[in-house]
Amino acid sequence: MRRPISTDQRDARTKPPWARGPWLAGLPAGVVGLLFVLWGGRAFRLGLFCRLLGAWALLGNEAINIKAHDRLMFWVALGLFLSPAGERELTQKCRSPAPRWFFLIVFCSIYLSTGLTKLAHEPAWWNGEALSYHLLHRYHAGGPMAAWVSGKLWITTPLGWFTLFAESAFAFLVLLRRTNPLAIGMVFGLHLGIQTLMSVGSFNLVAFSAYPVLLHPEIAREWWEKWGSTLRRLPRHAASEAHP
Repeated sequence: MRRPISTDQRDARTKPPWARGPWLAGLPAGVVGLLFVLWGGRAFRLGLFCRLLGAWALLGNEAINIKAHDRLMFWVALGLFLSPAGERELTQKCRSPAPRWFFLIVFCSIYLSTGLTKLAHEPAWWNGEALSYHLLHRYHAGGPMAAWVSGKLWITTPLGWFTLFAESAFAFLVLLRRTNPLAIGMVFGLHLGIQTLMSVGSFNLVAFSAYPVLLHPEIAREWWEKWGSTLRRLPRHAASEAHP
C-alpha cells in the first residue's frame, strides 16, 4: 500500500522549480535599498526605489509559495517613496503630507476589514479558541511560550477580545487627534504580541516602520519639540566628553 503524501511534500511538488527566483532577486534589492536609505541624501529615493523592486519580487515569491507575510512591505515602501523625506523643517509644517493619508487608507482598510471579518464570521475569537489555534498553526506557530499560552483560555480569551477591539476600532480612533496615539499604541501592542508568540517573518517589523507616519502631525510636532532638542544634544554631549 502506498504511503500517503504529507502536506509538506505535496506543497513542495506543486511549487514550480523557479519559485525561488523572485526571492533571490528581491532580497539583494531590498538590502541594497536599505543601505541607500540609511545613507540618506540623494540616495534616499534611490534606496526606496530599490526597496520597491525588492518588494515586488518578494510579493511574486509569496504569491507563488502561497504565503503573504511580506505583502505589507510593498505598501510601506511605496508610501515612503512618495513621502516628502528630504524636505527641511518638516516638523514645523502644519500640513499633513499626502503619503500619510495613503498610509491611513492602507492600514485602516487592513485592520477594519480584518476586524469586521472576525466579528462577523469567526465567533471563536470571543472564547479564545481561534487564538489558541493560531498559536499552534503549522505555518506560523511560535516556540514553547506560544504552546503554553495556547492551552490557557484565561489568557487567549482576553487577548482575543483585545485583538477584535484593536483591529475594529483602529480606523476610527486613529483619525482623531485625541485618540490617535491610543490607536497606534493598541496595534503596536498587537504586533508586539504576534512578534513574541508567533513566527510570521518580517511582517511585524514592516508594520512598526510605518507607525511613526500614522502619528497625528500636531502630536508629532509637540513630541519633537519636547524630546527633539534633547536628542539633538546627545551627540554633542558625547563628543565633548570624549574630547575634554
